Amino acid sequence: MCRIDILPTDPYCCTVYIMCICLPVVREWRSMKALRCTLQIVLFLCICTLVTSEDQCNLTLKTDPLYIFLGEQINLTCTLYRFRTVYNTSGSENHVLISKWNKQNLNISSYIIDNDNSTVTTHAQDVVSVNSVPEKAILWYLCTSPLCEDKSARRFLNIENRPVKVSNGSCLVYNWQNMTCAWDLGVIYRNTRDVSVTVQYNDSVPDFTNLDYDVTLRWSVYTHLSPCKHIQIKGKCLTCKMLENDDRESYRRGTYMFFVNITNSRRLEAGVSSRFYFNTDELVQPAKVENVLTQVNKTEINLLWSHSKPYVSLQFKIEYKSRWENDWKVSHFFNNEIN
Repeated sequence: MCRIDILPTDPYCCTVYIMCICLPVVREWRSMKALRCTLQIVLFLCICTLVTSEDQCNLTLKTDPLYIFLGEQINLTCTLYRFRTVYNTSGSENHVLISKWNKQNLNISSYIIDNDNSTVTTHAQDVVSVNSVPEKAILWYLCTSPLCEDKSARRFLNIENRPVKVSNGSCLVYNWQNMTCAWDLGVIYRNTRDVSVTVQYNDSVPDFTNLDYDVTLRWSVYTHLSPCKHIQIKGKCLTCKMLENDDRESYRRGTYMFFVNITNSRRLEAGVSSRFYFNTDELVQPAKVENVLTQVNKTEINLLWSHSKPYVSLQFKIEYKSRWENDWKVSHFFNNEIN
């Protein structure tokens, strides 16, 4: 009965000890057949030793940051561990390669070799532009080496637009009944699970300087901040609606202060906020007049009409001309009857 021990002495080779505990019947190797058997055992152990040595090769790839904004620099680090081939500093750029999703190799900026030549660390940078990104939001980088065949390290990254501070906004009040406000977001955000765009409002707040705001679109009419109940995002357009008879969120006349806040939950430090003020009396689009009645005689024309909001201050614009005139004349009136 024989026992075989393989004791590793370093990462790439090992010393083989063959211990034979012989039965009383067999005291020693006495034939060529036994010698051939011994050589076969040693050869088998050497093959196992080489396979074990090859398995020591390993690659790792790290990126900073892990969540990338378009136009932001990515720092990549690929490390090759414990390769068997003696490292030759000449032509070192071929020992570790870093490529990206379009199979383009990146330029290696630096190589670091440890003292015992068992580890090579490479560094590269890349900038993802809008034009180079495919429709999908997840991209990847790949680290490979001819010294470490059949092995690679891949890193998947999420790409997103950096939150952009909203600067353009406007509101329209229809007939003192409801108000629709719209803002241009500037970009289309890709990862809706990560990016939060909300609206908060406040109206008639005496002091706007000490209010905190977060990733919401809020409005204020009194002294509290309220989330916009009817918010919608289509492409780059953000809208918020205030409707008539909508409980606490009902439209009210006054000065509205809106907070438009955009935050990425994966990169909170990049959040942005904007503040807007709108006076509803300056934004009203009245409804059309109704029940128009015309009375004509030889000396005058009498016009009568009605409006759905008779108790608010209305200004009427009337354009008129006679059949003998080519140009229209314009008159403005602040009452609802003209003679």
